[in-house]
Amino acid sequence: FAKGGFDAVIGNPPYIRIQAMKEWAPKEVEFYKKKYVAASKGNYDIYVIFIENGLALLYQSGLLGFILPHKFFNSQYGEPIRNILSQGGNISHITHFGDQQSFGGATTYTCLLFLSRTNQRNFGIEKVTNIDDWIISKKSENGIIDSSSLSGAEWNFIFGDKAKVFAKINKNQ
Repeated sequence: FAKGGFDAVIGNPPYIRIQAMKEWAPKEVEFYKKKYVAASKGNYDIYVIFIENGLALLYQSGLLGFILPHKFFNSQYGEPIRNILSQGGNISHITHFGDQQSFGGATTYTCLLFLSRTNQRNFGIEKVTNIDDWIISKKSENGIIDSSSLSGAEWNFIFGDKAKVFAKINKNQ
């Protein structure tokens, strides 16, 4: 940290909705809302704070890798962290597990989120439709997304042939 940050931050941040935290840590909830942009909208989940803080802890060329829920891609509370990541061009790769379950005994819809402190022109996206096949053979749908196409609006990653069809539909509207 003496050089101005960490080379890498790796983790599995806690998944705790603030509604639950308000019962046992109401002052902490208010502190987070004031200190972190990611906690500024709606009933956030605490993992968004870990994304913001983890990114801030990185050295200029540092990298971050988290396994966490992908709900922030589309939720109202995810808008501030989507803004941070899209404006900084920080995404280097996402492995999206969709409805595939990563943790036995827990229903959690997760992704692997890899961030870079430096701006990335584009990033890799990997959609896993069968986690068992992915574990064995890394079988997935893969694409490249232009980082400038992201904003604070919901993230719906469409690539390959589906992207061409989607573009045609949008063009005809």
